[in-house]
Amino acid sequence: MNRPKVSIVIVNWNGKHYLDACLSSVLNQTYKNFEIIMVDNASIDGSVEYVQTKYPSIKIIQTSEDLGFAKGCNIGMRASNADYVVALSNDTRVEPNWLGELVKVAKTDEKIGICGSKLLLMDMRDIYNSAGFFIIWNAFIYDRAPGKKVGKYEKLEQVNGVCLASALLRKEMLDEIGLLDERFFFGHDDVDLCWRAKNAGWKAMYVPASVCYHKMLGSGQKLDYRFVVDAVWVISKNSNLLGLAGIAIYYFVAMMKAIVWKAFGKDKDYKPFFNALRAIPCEWKKGKPYREAREKNSKMFG
Repeated sequence: MNRPKVSIVIVNWNGKHYLDACLSSVLNQTYKNFEIIMVDNASIDGSVEYVQTKYPSIKIIQTSEDLGFAKGCNIGMRASNADYVVALSNDTRVEPNWLGELVKVAKTDEKIGICGSKLLLMDMRDIYNSAGFFIIWNAFIYDRAPGKKVGKYEKLEQVNGVCLASALLRKEMLDEIGLLDERFFFGHDDVDLCWRAKNAGWKAMYVPASVCYHKMLGSGQKLDYRFVVDAVWVISKNSNLLGLAGIAIYYFVAMMKAIVWKAFGKDKDYKPFFNALRAIPCEWKKGKPYREAREKNSKMFG
């Protein structure tokens, strides 16, 4: 029986309190042909020493500073010589058949480049965290499941992308389209990778039989400049003028609503949207080589 090797890449930064639940569940897999690579982003909470002592079989790569998720994950993926790599958040716990189900689906079609798990909230296991996303009008990401009760998204299906909290990636695909964009420190990296894969003709599958529980942090953080401008960068690389117009209109409306709310004394900040709009010409110009390369490849192979 063909059981391809898998490298499971876990990026950690001061996550010692998560690691036992995560690593013990990964090591309890029914699918056995895998290795774990933990990239530690200069933790100071004893994470490395803890793993070295309790899980000596795990390969650890230490960095000298916090590089963020994308760069840390790339370091782990470059260290892999497996057929597939899995990006797995350190604040997860997985079911025993989690990995086997991902591999099983990936093996059914050589053009399947990405397989994403059914992500449920760690503390509310009847609530979805993620079940794949779709790209609407070449501009907007429809993440269909967060906060919904389990039951609606329980069939294997093709999607436009998945969350990298738990996702299997075909190494051949990564060799073709490249690894994660290291500009993204936290956020947008999964959308960008999946969009590039889609543009290159690779398929992404949502695999509900692969179950992962995610200790999702609250999403009540304020928008910042980096986050909204990075969203423009994703569009500039992977979409077209229609997509750019869509996101520009969205940000303009959001900015005007925030200004109105602020006039009525509400704590709404319009500046992130204003900064994103101001950044559009520069980001669009920087994205030109990516769009031209995509167009060239489309003409060659389409």
